[in-house]
Amino acid sequence: MKFGIEIETVGLTPREAQEALTAEGVNVESLGYTHRVLPNAWKVLTDGSITGRRGRSIANTEVVSPPMEYNEANIEQVRKVCKILNDAGADVNRSCGVHVHIEVANEDPRTIANVYNRYRKFEADVDGWMPPSRRGTANGYCGSMANQRDVEFHSMADVRRAANNVDTRYLKLNMASFVRYGTIEFRHHAGSINGSKLSHWIHFLHAFVVASREPVPSPVATSDDESKIDGLAPKRKALFLLIRDSRPRTLVELAEARECTKQAVRDLLAYIRQAGLQVIVNQDKTLSYVNQESAAAVINETDTVWAGIPEATRTYYVRRAGLLA
Repeated sequence: MKFGIEIETVGLTPREAQEALTAEGVNVESLGYTHRVLPNAWKVLTDGSITGRRGRSIANTEVVSPPMEYNEANIEQVRKVCKILNDAGADVNRSCGVHVHIEVANEDPRTIANVYNRYRKFEADVDGWMPPSRRGTANGYCGSMANQRDVEFHSMADVRRAANNVDTRYLKLNMASFVRYGTIEFRHHAGSINGSKLSHWIHFLHAFVVASREPVPSPVATSDDESKIDGLAPKRKALFLLIRDSRPRTLVELAEARECTKQAVRDLLAYIRQAGLQVIVNQDKTLSYVNQESAAAVINETDTVWAGIPEATRTYYVRRAGLLA
């Protein structure tokens, strides 16, 4: 899965930004204002939405990455670009934002619907991590999704049709980018050239999409629970059977039985729930299987913004929400 990032700044012209980045070995081009994607180079351009005090024009640069595979080397490249911009004297103000594109062209269309609907559902949670200028309806360039409807996609034609018919691309999650780039664009984040902050944001968005994935359908078309189990990957199937066929166990006990970390168990549980095989948390913190119809309401309540999010990133945003409260 690839990602791309657009970083809006003030205080530097595109030429100054290009010179600073090139001097530190970053492959970058200045093309003026364009939507053209450079597959192997960063680009710098001006953005008319970036303004100074009282809407006055100001030297500004939008720095745009090429599409990059989600891995630590490319996350480090984002940190490097941020450091170079900082050292060159770039800054941000309230008119700046950070936009991250996550590639979804190869995802199940139901997953794309899940990403949209879950982000809409958890918008208020994410608002708590952002300054007031990016919350609710405060910013016209990243509008609230509260008045949008949930979507349902069964084919990529459904996705394209919805993307072509969006009322505005200026929402915290922009579906319109799917038409041109095969991506979902997240416009929620405030302007920043803090490499650590942006790396956590990329980690969160990647994990959010992964946690929203639909499972591969079982080859046997039946409502029988066993067929759904067979449709799971081996490790997930083994964990589900461990929960269902033995006494209820705690997260720690399951991790020890599977010889893995607690986070790995959490990730596997998220996939099992998405497969329609419910896992319920008992009052004593043990986990057990219950009939999917009777547990549907309980499982809906367990879907939180933290599903599948790495522990370090989760800790970061809990702390940030506390500081911004």
